[in-house]
Amino acid sequence: MKTSFTFNRRTYDTDLSTGVSIARVASIFDAASVQDFDVGNLKIESTPFKDADFVGDVSAGGSCNVDVLKINPHCCTTHTETLLHIVDRQTWPLENNSVAHVEFPIFIPCVLLSVETTAGSDAIDAGQTYWPEIDSDDWVVTQASIEEALENLEVGSEADGDPWALLIRTPESGRWAFDSPGAVPYLTREAMALISKTACRHLLVDLPSVDRRNDDGLLVNHHQFWNVGVDGGAGEKVRGDRTITELVEVPNRLSDGVYLLDLQLIPLATDATLSHPVLFSTQ
Repeated sequence: MKTSFTFNRRTYDTDLSTGVSIARVASIFDAASVQDFDVGNLKIESTPFKDADFVGDVSAGGSCNVDVLKINPHCCTTHTETLLHIVDRQTWPLENNSVAHVEFPIFIPCVLLSVETTAGSDAIDAGQTYWPEIDSDDWVVTQASIEEALENLEVGSEADGDPWALLIRTPESGRWAFDSPGAVPYLTREAMALISKTACRHLLVDLPSVDRRNDDGLLVNHHQFWNVGVDGGAGEKVRGDRTITELVEVPNRLSDGVYLLDLQLIPLATDATLSHPVLFSTQ
């Protein structure tokens, strides 16, 4: 099935039978084998469902396999989160802000950008900032790297226009995890400010988070993208229509450019859910 769409004043054709998944395959472990707290927090644990004489495990004599899964969507694999991730759920209505209630088209234009990460010391010299301050041995995605990639694709960064998605690929897409040794890259405040000023509705990254792994719980980039102060106060217009998808994995065979995105979600009434983004190439 083929279709066409218009983005950035251009018309693109795509074949909907040729989608490419950019979701990671989640690792599932027998809960009994997960002993370390950190490992358990980052993996999906599985136990057979039991009820009276029924056991959901064929190997244990059950008639079928029925697994009960313990999942932390933010840490274990590709996931999509909403404004509800950073606000008080007692104050912000669940029915307006959960993953199950954010409305967006089934298909949305998506720009895939490959960006280089910059050493913290060089980013500091270039005037890039973060809160807490960037360490010299950090690695970051800077405003300049995103601007250059957008310019190379002749995609404008203006705030007006139809909603679109931005997919950021770092040089080692698929490597990063919350328990990665050493520094894990993150976006500078200026990089997020650039994105936030555009009509980008959905931001996808191959990093564990758009924020630094250890940032004293401030999550300044999350707050900026949704236009909510770190103290929980709202800006002029809270962007509850936006989502952030983290821990995607973009195959090397996909070139930078414009795609059609199908951001498939499990509609749970909570702040985040496992997701399955699919890209369709364009001509």
